[in-house]
This record gives sequence, C-alpha cells and structure tokens, in this order.
Amino acid sequence: MKNEQKYEDLENQVAELKKQNEILRLNSIYQNEENEKRTDELRKTTVKHKDFAKNSPYIIYKYSNKSGGLFYSERVQYILGYSPNELVDNPFFWNNSIHPNDRVNVKGAIENNKKGADHNIEYRIKTKQGKWIWLQDSFMHKNQIGDEIIIEGHATDITVRKEAELALIDSELRWKFAIEGNSDGLWDWNLITNEVFYSDQWKKMLGFEIEEIEADLKEWDKRVHPDDKKKVYEDINKHINGEVDFYANEHRVLCKDNTYKWILDRGKIISFTWDNKPERMIGMHTDISKRKKTEQSLAESETKLRELNATKDKFFSIIAHDLRNPFNAIIGLSEILLSKHKEYDDEHRERIIEMANSSAKNAFTLLENLLAWARSQSGNIFYSPKKINFKALLTKTLIDLQAQITQKNIHLLDETQRNETIMADENMISSVLRNLISNAIKFTPHSGTILISSKKNDDINFLEVSITDTGVGIPKDKIDDLFHIDKNTSTLGTENETGTGLGLILCKEFVEKHGGKIWIESEKGRGSIFKFTLPLGIE
Repeated sequence: MKNEQKYEDLENQVAELKKQNEILRLNSIYQNEENEKRTDELRKTTVKHKDFAKNSPYIIYKYSNKSGGLFYSERVQYILGYSPNELVDNPFFWNNSIHPNDRVNVKGAIENNKKGADHNIEYRIKTKQGKWIWLQDSFMHKNQIGDEIIIEGHATDITVRKEAELALIDSELRWKFAIEGNSDGLWDWNLITNEVFYSDQWKKMLGFEIEEIEADLKEWDKRVHPDDKKKVYEDINKHINGEVDFYANEHRVLCKDNTYKWILDRGKIISFTWDNKPERMIGMHTDISKRKKTEQSLAESETKLRELNATKDKFFSIIAHDLRNPFNAIIGLSEILLSKHKEYDDEHRERIIEMANSSAKNAFTLLENLLAWARSQSGNIFYSPKKINFKALLTKTLIDLQAQITQKNIHLLDETQRNETIMADENMISSVLRNLISNAIKFTPHSGTILISSKKNDDINFLEVSITDTGVGIPKDKIDDLFHIDKNTSTLGTENETGTGLGLILCKEFVEKHGGKIWIESEKGRGSIFKFTLPLGIE
C-alpha cells in the first residue's frame, strides 16, 4: 500500500515537471518571438533615425565633455565643410573652433545643462574654409558618468539671419547716435495718429527732462508762440498739399522756464498711405535765438542809423531855414529902425519893436528846443526828478507865454488843482508845457479858447494832463506822424505862425523819460486834445 502511494506521488511529480517544462518551452517560444519583434522594430527605428539624420537640415550630434565629438550627421559637411568622420577623428574640433569671444558662453551653457533641460545658444564657429559662421545650437543633457557629461543636440546655420540682425542693430545704433549726438532737436510726426516722437535733444533744448514731454502734437502746438502759430500751420499745409517740396519756418517756442526761444523748423513727408495720403513727416528744430538776437540788433542799429540820418537832415533843415527866418526878421526890422526911425511916429516904431521882439523870442524858443534836442540825442541831457507842485510849474510857464496869449486874444482856462504834486525834472516838464501850449496857441484862431485840466489816476500813481484847443484840428492819418523825426509835419498856424515840429518830438522824449506816455485826440476842423501822463509825487 505504501509503495502504491509512492508510485502515485512520483507520477504526479513527473506530470507537474512536464507541465512546467511545457510552460517554459512556450515562454521561450514567446520570448524569442518578442525579441525578434523588438529587434525588427529597433532595426526599423535605427533606419528611421539614420534617414532623419541624413536628410535633416540640422547637424545632429552627440558630444562628451571628456571625449569630444562622438557622432555627427552628414549635414555637418554641408555646413562646416568637414565629413562626419573627420570630426570624430578630431574629437575636440568643436571646442577649439568656437570663436574665442563665445567660448565662455558655450561652456557655461553646457555646465548649466546638467539639470537636463533643453538649452539654446548662438555662437560663431570657423568652417574648414576658414570662414566664421553663426550657429544656433539646441542640446540637452542625456547622461552623466562621474564628471563626464554626454549631450545630444542639433545645430543649424543662422549666419544670414544673424548678419541681418546685427546690421539692423548697427543701423539702430547709428540712428540713435545721429539723433542723440545731434545738436538739433529731431521730431517724427505720424500725420494719421498725431503722435510725435521728440529726440532727447529736442526736449533738452526747451529745458525739459526726457520723460516730461508727451509724444503728442498738442505738446508742440501749445508751445508755439500765438503770434507765430498761423504762419506755422500755413507753411506745414503748403508742404502737405504739395505746394512746396519741404516745410520750413522760423518761430518762437515756449521753454519750461516760460521764456521763448527762436527755432528754425524744417521737415519733409517721407511716407504715404496706400491711397497716397501723407502719413509720416520728419524734421528738426535748430535753436536760432542768438542769430535772431543779432538780426534784431542789426535791425535796431539800422533803424537808429536811419533816425540819426533823419535827425541830421532835420538839424540842418532847422538851422538853414527855421532858425534863419526869425533872425532875418530881426535883422530886417532893426535895420528899418536904424535907418528910418525918425520917419516913423511912436506908434509905428512900437509896432516894429514888438515884431522884432516876437521874432527874437521865437528864435530863442527854437534855439532852446534845438539845444535840448541835441543834448537828448547825444545822451548828455541831465535827468533830475524831484517833487514839484504841478500848478505852480504851469503858472510859471503861462507867464512866459502871456505875450502870445494876449497877441491872439486867447481865452485860457486853467482847471488844474492846487495840491497835485508830481515827481519830475522841472526843466524837461517846463519844456513840455511850453511846447504844447505854444502849439495850441499857434493853431487856435484869434479869440479862441484853450483849456488845461488834470486828473489823478491813483491806480497807476500817475497824473493825466490834458491841453484842449478849439483850433483847426489834425487829420487822423497825420496824427502818428507828429512824433516821428523823419516825417515832415510842420504847418503854418492860423495867423501864419511857423514851426518845425521839433517841439512835439521833444515832448515825447521827455514824457517817456519820466515813464509816462503822450497821445493826441483830434479831428480836422474840430480842435485837438494833447494828453500826457507824469508820475505822482507820492507823499
């Protein structure tokens, strides 16, 4: 019984062994099939990788920081001129051929690549023909054994693109240098959006910091002097409308410190929209303030020279005619008295003496004006203001003119106040009053009226004096000429009194010397009002 049990157990073990052997056999067959399948797939993949490496526009490579180049695709010969075998046989070609200025960056990129992330770098490398080209290299960390780093990557020639980029950067740097290095202020105006680029020099020219000016047409528009703005836009529109080849204008621009600078502004349209409308205009501002100041000085000198010439002509005219006439009268009358005084009765002799006396006074007045005018023109007249009672000064002047007033039976009204005090040079204001009142007498008919009045203007601390006559009046188009030395405005009085016009010019100079002003209100045939202001003598 025991033997039978053993035999049965042995049979079971044999059956189990056969079963396991069959399983092993089947597993072996399956494993072989899988291995063959994997081998075939690996072969196909390898072929694909070789085909990809062969046909890729990139240099495919494997590189060790210890052993150098391990593998290069055939593209390397097209780009660098070397065959893959030449570079494998020269393992450190890559490292030795990189441009010296780029080696540090490349080495740093490899070291930083230890983390396994993709890395991308651009650098220069020398070809077999000795030419430097630019490569864009993308690689990643694949394996590391000790301190040996294995990387795989691909690189391509980017020389054309890089040279274009560098040319653009160089062009931009040159443009920036041209803009910022230029002493003129440059501007670039988008005519569609009205945005305006201003160079740093443009801003500095007006005293602003770089960030203080907005890129907007309004910023420029509000700084153009109001008196110049109309002409500026007229000139710009002429260019935009094609009437002129370029825009040019001289105008004043407001600076940060609220002063104005003269600038020469020039510009030209450089681009148009698809429908041929002006799109972009560039130009420059040049500070011409010094030139304008010189031109103004020259213009003032020219004006002064003309005035001096007119003064000289007027001076000789007065000496030759106006001063000569009263002396001729005096000489003629005195000769009559000398040779025929016994033939005339007392009344006739008195009349001749009065005429001689009047001529002598006229000559003296004219001589005083002439001397005062000569001193004022040479700058030798002495201005010495002091507090003066205006009515007292007027009364003294009227006493000196009493003979003229009486001779024409003028009715003179003095409506000035007794307590009006002025701060003035007594000699100058005496001359002003004498000339203006004499002028009123001259052009007022016999038995006419002259009114002298005054009023205080406490707001500006000036006294306004008016001398009103009932004379012949002055045409409106002649009024402004009365105060100009180069205008001949002398006319005969109502009784053929002569004059030079010099007195009114002196009045203007003397009044303005006191900070006042003088003007005339008149109509032909309706009399005249001569007005002037003098500073009050403030207590």
